[in-house]
Amino acid sequence: MIFGLVGNKCKVCGEKIEKGKVIARHGKKFCSDKHVEEYRQELIDKEKSVKKRGGCCG
Repeated sequence: MIFGLVGNKCKVCGEKIEKGKVIARHGKKFCSDKHVEEYRQELIDKEKSVKKRGGCCG
């Protein structure tokens, strides 16, 4: 595996993030708290859109 190819790019906007300015949340890297919140809202929206099944599995 080659390291360093992926780099530090914001999960929301895809821009390169300067070293020391990375905000790591939810296992991803972001350039601002605003983008952290946008990603969190995306996760919530995805979870709400999943149909729940009956029974013990969900």
